[in-house]
Amino acid sequence: MLTPADVKEEFSFCYLGAVAAKCGFAVEGVRRDRDSIDATVQARGKLADNSLLRSPKLDVQLKARTEVTEAWSEFPLVLSLKNYNELRDPASHVPRVLVVLVLPAAGAAACVWSPQELVLRRCCYWLALAGRPAVERSKQISEPTVTVRVPRCHMLSPETLWQLMLRVSQQRDLDGD
Repeated sequence: MLTPADVKEEFSFCYLGAVAAKCGFAVEGVRRDRDSIDATVQARGKLADNSLLRSPKLDVQLKARTEVTEAWSEFPLVLSLKNYNELRDPASHVPRVLVVLVLPAAGAAACVWSPQELVLRRCCYWLALAGRPAVERSKQISEPTVTVRVPRCHMLSPETLWQLMLRVSQQRDLDGD
């Protein structure tokens, strides 16, 4: 049996895979997460006439949490210091984002199936950490963490993922204009 954390992780992969498939993008899971990357989204070919890169890629760290207060314009997420520093550091030519699946409150059905539909309730939000300041490890804390604020306006929809991949293909900042 999967643990509750394993179930959340599987739902995160399912959401990302469904959104990417709607865009015509492939998602490859990373077999061993050693560099704070769980999956890579990849397009094939040029996305637009002004694309500088052919077949752009986007690396993704997946997280999940239960319901956040609807009135919040952003919500907190606690990351390990390792994940934070690896996601903010431009370690490769492939941009990285944090994708957080927000599931219904504990006990509520996150996934509902019928012969007519398969529904995964709630959605994912994304956050680019590139360029954020480094956080040093405190020797007093055995497993240091960093709390980031995820904007609710960064909903990961097929349209948003397409725009992120287009920005990658144009070598533009993911958060920029």
